[in-house]
Amino acid sequence: MDNNLKEENYSIFELYQDSILVVDENGTIKYINRYAENFFDTTLKRILKKNLKLLDLFKIEEDGFHLKYCVGILKEVPFSSKCGKTGRFQVNAQPDPFYDGGTIVYIHDVSLEANLQEKYQQESLNAEKFRIKAMVDELTGIWNYRAFMQRLQSICSEISNINLEQSLVVAMVDADHFKKVNDTYGHLQGDKVLKQIASILKQTVDNRGVVARYGGEEFIIVYPHIEEDYFNNALEVMRKNIENTSIDNIEGGPAINITVSIGATMIKAKHFLPLKNQYSIEDIIQKLIKMTDIKLYEAKEEGRNCVRPHIFKGQ
Repeated sequence: MDNNLKEENYSIFELYQDSILVVDENGTIKYINRYAENFFDTTLKRILKKNLKLLDLFKIEEDGFHLKYCVGILKEVPFSSKCGKTGRFQVNAQPDPFYDGGTIVYIHDVSLEANLQEKYQQESLNAEKFRIKAMVDELTGIWNYRAFMQRLQSICSEISNINLEQSLVVAMVDADHFKKVNDTYGHLQGDKVLKQIASILKQTVDNRGVVARYGGEEFIIVYPHIEEDYFNNALEVMRKNIENTSIDNIEGGPAINITVSIGATMIKAKHFLPLKNQYSIEDIIQKLIKMTDIKLYEAKEEGRNCVRPHIFKGQ
């Protein structure tokens, strides 16, 4: 896998029975799943060595085709691959929440389904659209709650006694007075504010963690590995980055500034592992989220625009 990508962020795609690829802003392939390796009769190692681009694997038999036309929609196109296969693809592209400037490309071969009845085709198309959207929040382009919880369960399951000082952090971020933004400037401006917050969170967290939209104006973050002395500073930098950002007014008026309140819980492996002997992973996660939510509530009660962290030592 390309050095800029973390394997655990893409492991879920190895379960897919469709071709999944990640390309950078220039169209150069950075990752393909095993299904795609078999389908296109190649290997990820060979692709990375030769810096192959998406259209080096196959040719789209449609004039003017460009990947940008597939962002957020499902587009069916005829193709011919370099390994001699021909048929029709359903292609969809979504922003990669883990790779800045990257795009996740979903390719489904519908050649064998060409003669199915129209109703069945439509049902399959709708199911495919739902599956593609299942991981990413449509508004902000970051992970949604469902995908985040799957990743958090995986992270928690992997905690072992190899490094007992390893720390896991769950943080919740809530936009202060967001209802006032909607009431004053309208929901379209509110959407712009949420997109900007999501972008700042993603940039601040970078590859150290995972950011997702929890719901409404709330976001949730997990840092799988974080040093204790970095803990408070990272959250404070996050808060300040949002506070110091001016967001364009879509009506052309003065720029808008917004603040966030942050609650967070840190737990070390040495305190996490005893819990695994008493509770299920799901129960532990709910316990961590509940404690984090309590700290977020404290931040709200104490004036907002602040960070309230908590180091959990297990009970």
